[in-house]
Amino acid sequence: MLLFAENDITEQRYIVNSDNWHFEKLQSTIANALGKKKPTKTATPFLMNVARSLETVKCFFTGGKQLLTKESVRVAISKTYFENAKILKALPGFSFTPLEETIEKASKLYLGTINAKH
Repeated sequence: MLLFAENDITEQRYIVNSDNWHFEKLQSTIANALGKKKPTKTATPFLMNVARSLETVKCFFTGGKQLLTKESVRVAISKTYFENAKILKALPGFSFTPLEETIEKASKLYLGTINAKH
């Protein structure tokens, strides 16, 4: 953000990510960093939509907020990749922290917080 403030860049949209990972790799990396088992079963689009429908019914009766939505199912099963060349061109010398490093740091902080409470 400071780099944008130092430049006269306005009214632009950027993809702010360093890595293009599919959802499975992201979940596995987070599980490893938290010391948990990796997901082993593939959630097919059919199963995800059944789960979403069941959650819709549950939320109708409980009044809770629906966490699994049509959009979240669509995103989870899509293979979408984003290109960050525009931001790298606009901010020469800028570099991203690798996603794996960020996940490791965040997981250590989270686990440290959890362990401090117990």
